[in-house]
Amino acid sequence: MEIKLTEAEKIKISNGQDIYQILLDILEREEGLGIHQEHFWVVGLAPDYMLLFIELVALGTSNRFIVDPREVFNMAVHKHAKYVILAHNHPLGTLEPSEKDQDLTDQLMHAAELLNLQVIDHLIVTKTAFYSFSLMGLLSKLEKSKKYAVYFIEEEKLLDRGEKKGVQKERIKMAKNAINEGLPLDLIVKLTGLSQEEIEEL
Repeated sequence: MEIKLTEAEKIKISNGQDIYQILLDILEREEGLGIHQEHFWVVGLAPDYMLLFIELVALGTSNRFIVDPREVFNMAVHKHAKYVILAHNHPLGTLEPSEKDQDLTDQLMHAAELLNLQVIDHLIVTKTAFYSFSLMGLLSKLEKSKKYAVYFIEEEKLLDRGEKKGVQKERIKMAKNAINEGLPLDLIVKLTGLSQEEIEEL
């Protein structure tokens, strides 16, 4: 659900404090409805860091929520956002990110890469303060993580190149055997799929 922003909230975002204050105002506007539940928001920014939207993606219990990565970036793609800030509140007042908070951030950061989006922060919000993954160095640590990285794409490319190399090796081996048996050149070409030039170099 896209949150309706006031004109005063449609600003250029320079730091986590800007988003923190807006999220506090949004929670206050709920007038107690859901204020004791965890909210998970996605904040979309333009290339010049102007605030494009804030979307409430999930509403959970007092200490947990569930999100689908496919839903998290849907509006960011639709509104042509460049940067994304993730945010959720801790109604119980704790600021320390849990292991699940870190895993979720890790997963979403690498999922965003596939959509040409960049997650630049994740904020944990309470009534009195906020925790910034970026300011605390946790975001840069997760950027280096391979737990949810899309590196498997490169691995698949390497495997594909390896398979092709293996096939080529077998063709060369077959061609050499055929040469030793005295088979005609044109027949070796048909049997192995190698070019005449490749066979002549053997």
